[in-house]
Amino acid sequence: IAIIELLAEKQVCISGDISNELPLSRTTVSQHLQELKELGIIKGEVSGQNVCYCLNVETFDRLKSSFTTLFQKITNATNCC
Repeated sequence: IAIIELLAEKQVCISGDISNELPLSRTTVSQHLQELKELGIIKGEVSGQNVCYCLNVETFDRLKSSFTTLFQKITNATNCC
């Protein structure tokens, strides 16, 4: 979540910059970035010797739509107890 918040705030980050902002080792940050990328939550592009990361806005748009639909269903549900 901290990585996602950082990318939302800065919009684009280089992996080393992300490591500098968080109280985690570079290896741990790198592992988290890889997982987030595999899930399609972030995108990463090689820029020289660095990798620039950003949020995958399309994924967040789909999530927002799905959660909006879910919350509408919950709001419209009758109390069961």
